[in-house]
Amino acid sequence: MPLHDMENDSLKRCSKCKKEKLVDEFRGKNQTCNECCEKKKQYRENNQEKIKEYTNEYRQKAYTCPLCNIEIKTHRKALHEKSLGHQYYLQQFNKNEAPRKPDKIDTTGGITSYYCFACKCATSPNSWGAHCMSHID
Repeated sequence: MPLHDMENDSLKRCSKCKKEKLVDEFRGKNQTCNECCEKKKQYRENNQEKIKEYTNEYRQKAYTCPLCNIEIKTHRKALHEKSLGHQYYLQQFNKNEAPRKPDKIDTTGGITSYYCFACKCATSPNSWGAHCMSHID
């Protein structure tokens, strides 16, 4: 019996090879068919060193956020863009306003601290945006 004559409930499209296959050719609620899963498993087994090298290279790449002016690892870019600090700088950018500056910058002992006199606290430069977010009403 051809696949297109069967009921739609018994067919599922593989997200990898894009072929319509019987539901029995998938493990549980997987979107990828057993054949593609097996190919992926074999590739990983045969190319462990290549995959490990690529992963290490990717995790070492740095990205400088143009809004926050901080350097982060590329694999953490999406997480950074959801952060309160980034949201603060984005909000200020969209309003065409300059972000709030620290009241005092201290670089004692090679460690940079930003001071806020309003709440009498010190933060690192990376968390300054999130701190400023707490002052917005």
